[in-house]
Amino acid sequence: MISFIVTCKGRLHHLRQSLPLLARQPGAECVVVDYDCPDRTRLWVAEHFPSVRVVHVRDAPLFSASRARNLGAGAATAPWLCFVDADILVADDFAATLAPLLHEGSYYRPQPVAWEQWGMHLCARADFERIGGYDEVLAGWGSEDNDIYFRLESLGRRPAPFPGRLISSLPHGDEERTRYHEVRDRWVNQRINAVYLQVKYDLVRQLGAAALGQEVRQTIYAEVRRTVLQDAAQGAANSRFEVRLPDSTEIRLMPGWAMTRRLVYEMTPLPGTPSAGLPPQKAAADYLAAHATRKLHIGCGDHLLEGWLNTDLRPRVPGVLPLDATQPLPFPDESFDYLFSEHLIEHMAYAQGRHLLAECRRILRRGGTMRLATPDFAFLVDLYKPEKSALQQAYLDWSKQRHLPWAPAAEDIYVINNSVRDWGHQFIYDDKAMRHALAAAGFSNIVRCPLMTSRIEALCGLENEGRMPPGLLALETMVFEADRD
Repeated sequence: MISFIVTCKGRLHHLRQSLPLLARQPGAECVVVDYDCPDRTRLWVAEHFPSVRVVHVRDAPLFSASRARNLGAGAATAPWLCFVDADILVADDFAATLAPLLHEGSYYRPQPVAWEQWGMHLCARADFERIGGYDEVLAGWGSEDNDIYFRLESLGRRPAPFPGRLISSLPHGDEERTRYHEVRDRWVNQRINAVYLQVKYDLVRQLGAAALGQEVRQTIYAEVRRTVLQDAAQGAANSRFEVRLPDSTEIRLMPGWAMTRRLVYEMTPLPGTPSAGLPPQKAAADYLAAHATRKLHIGCGDHLLEGWLNTDLRPRVPGVLPLDATQPLPFPDESFDYLFSEHLIEHMAYAQGRHLLAECRRILRRGGTMRLATPDFAFLVDLYKPEKSALQQAYLDWSKQRHLPWAPAAEDIYVINNSVRDWGHQFIYDDKAMRHALAAAGFSNIVRCPLMTSRIEALCGLENEGRMPPGLLALETMVFEADRD
């Protein structure tokens, strides 16, 4: 009568505890969605619970809860769908208690409900299909559950409770919740999704659901995301967003005149509301004025360094200053004592990289030092040799699992092509080419350093070593330090 749908990406340690409880529920089936899980959830499920149906999503580095649940629902066969996270534990009498309560015209949520259990619910398969399932435009953490409840109620379905004692949740932190999302701050992500949903609902009322296809919704979401991230990166508490209704809604008033309608949204925290997800002001001038020792991190991604001015082309987390490193750097001459850039310059054409290095020397004070980490072309050449070290083979295996699901084997040719051609790489340096580029930009005292270590205390421990298994980042990376005389 009930299909349990549980998704997993990097949460096998939770599923090991929750799936045995789901799989033994009487009168129920269980569907697990392995969403490109690095833990290879599908293999563990097949070995320990062969009766559980598995949906395997390949080549999906970012997690989409909406898509994962829709795929799970598509594989389920029961008339009632129960969406449950991998960290939710159900009581042995869960299905037996729920089955007599289930009636058409309602959907079911625990009562009382903890916020960690907010997304768990049961609904009729027919209702789920009628509303089109989860909105797959929603990305990151939060709000897809509120949206599904809103649309079920818009269909006329009433929320009904089931005993909250039947479930409990495994504790975990925000790092696990957002690990596989592009925006890693869950509160900023929730603001993006909340604004998007309000815009979507208003447009449905104005234009009808048929006018809001996926392409239109994706455009709206992208603009909302851009606006909120930009405001958050600058430490702004407010966000303003404007939507123009399609041209077909223009109202002709008289010859030569037209009326265009717009919806304007202004998001402002109420007085006394904690500003979750809003960083302190990180404008460049404020940073330079507040720090005696000034340190610039170029191309930080989500690897923020404390005490540094963290910058990136498209900030994904709060507290990061937008910066296009292919353009003249917007800082006065001799502004910084230290500069750091990791795995960025290879994303630029050679001429752009040379320009960046010249700009870095310009903004570095005399006696200051730049630290630069980038992939080593010599590493790729060594990787192609027939004899492989244990660490090289581990790199091939990890690359196949993490980035190359399409490759027939964990072999050097596939990994090398991926390293040179993918992720927007433009030019991979070797030792000689990097020394030449630094010297041509005017740097002196050019030395190659081990990963995470430096003769200068402020430049120790900077590389994002945790993004790869132990030893692999050091294997592929060369690190240089160079001074400005």
